[in-house]
Amino acid sequence: MASRQNQGLQIALIFFVVSTILLCVVVYFTSTSAIENGDKVVKKEEELRDVKKQRDSYSTLSNLLMAWIGEGEWSEEQWNTEYENLVGDSDAAVSDIVTKAQQYKTYYDEDMFNFSADYTDPKGWRTLPGYLLTTIKSKNSLISNVNSQLAELRASFDARIAAAVKQVEEAEKSRDVALQEKAEADRQHQATEANIRSEQEATLASLNTARQQQQADYTTLTDEVNVRDDRIVRLDENVSRLAAKVDEYEEEEFEFADGKITRINPTLGLVWINLGTADNLPRNAVFGVYGQDDSTFNRDGVKGKIRIKRILDGHSAEAEIVDSSIENTLLVGDNIFTSTWKPGRTMKYAISGRVDFDGDGIATALDLKRLISLIEDNAGQVVASVNPETGELEGEVDALTNFLVIGDADPEDASVLKAIADSSGEMKKAADEAGVQAMFASELMDSFGYRDDSTIERLGAGTSSEFVPRRPPARPGNDGAF
Repeated sequence: MASRQNQGLQIALIFFVVSTILLCVVVYFTSTSAIENGDKVVKKEEELRDVKKQRDSYSTLSNLLMAWIGEGEWSEEQWNTEYENLVGDSDAAVSDIVTKAQQYKTYYDEDMFNFSADYTDPKGWRTLPGYLLTTIKSKNSLISNVNSQLAELRASFDARIAAAVKQVEEAEKSRDVALQEKAEADRQHQATEANIRSEQEATLASLNTARQQQQADYTTLTDEVNVRDDRIVRLDENVSRLAAKVDEYEEEEFEFADGKITRINPTLGLVWINLGTADNLPRNAVFGVYGQDDSTFNRDGVKGKIRIKRILDGHSAEAEIVDSSIENTLLVGDNIFTSTWKPGRTMKYAISGRVDFDGDGIATALDLKRLISLIEDNAGQVVASVNPETGELEGEVDALTNFLVIGDADPEDASVLKAIADSSGEMKKAADEAGVQAMFASELMDSFGYRDDSTIERLGAGTSSEFVPRRPPARPGNDGAF
């Protein structure tokens, strides 16, 4: 009994192993077939996608052709967009379609361009023949009208030719008679004709001379008129600028003080004034001091002089007393005034000639640069100057220029001297026309209180100053270039 059970178990085990092997074989072949079928499905799907894309591309190309023909529902903006999308596709499946679309589009552009001048109908190959036929008919009608007009003109011309021929025949007969009469008149008036010709030649010669003189006079007059017109234009510009300058200087500079003395320390020889950075106060400026009740400011009424030493704030500055007297001491409330500056205003300067700033007898570009720096340090602006090396004029003098500063140093080079004289003369002429005040460079330096390497002497009440400003050279006449 046990042997039969063992034998049954062995049979069952063998059956189980065989079944498992068969199952594995079936699963293997089934999975292999499924993988192959899956690859085929993917490949078919890719082929189907390519076919669908080709179908869509052919549909787009068909619609484009319909639009180019002149049919279809696409507007020009729509088919342009579809065309750009199609030719921008880099897929190999539609490359042939893209090439055909580009080729057809080239044909379309060429055909439409040839008739783009007055071809305004909805463009397309379908409407183009109609447009060409209409144009041909219109041109034929125009040619027919022109031919009709030409025939009428030819008939009129032939009639006029015939009439002219008849007139010529009559004129020839009259000419023969006139020639006979002329021959007789020539014989009778030969001597008179000779005299007339002689008089005519003399008259022509006189006329030619008069014409030449007239032309020369006209040229001279034209030049004079041009010069006058240019001068009128410059004068008009100067008048406008002077009007602006008058508006800018509503208060006469000799009727209103620039500021006042607010405090005095006679022991230290210092005063304080009510001007500062907010007034654009220049450093080292020299002011004349006048009485509290003075209404005009000139050299005769000056009590003393002060020089700006230190600017404290917007409306306060410290100054040293450089000139005073015991008989007429400086007081709090005294007015101060200078002709080279106004509170809050930038004074404009033009520099002519060559300037010897340091007094060494040699005028160089450095001297000019130092003078410009001195002017700028004293709230000024240089709008024009003469280059000391070349003599060229740099900048422009106009009605808004406040002062013309004249240099008096001569260059060694004669050619540079002439160039400087020409440029300076041009500046002086412009300054005279614009009413600009002239002063020597030494005067300007004195007005700014410039001193070369000299110490400042403190002055108290009751002492007099020994400061003597440099005396300027004699002013040149109106004809001088400097």
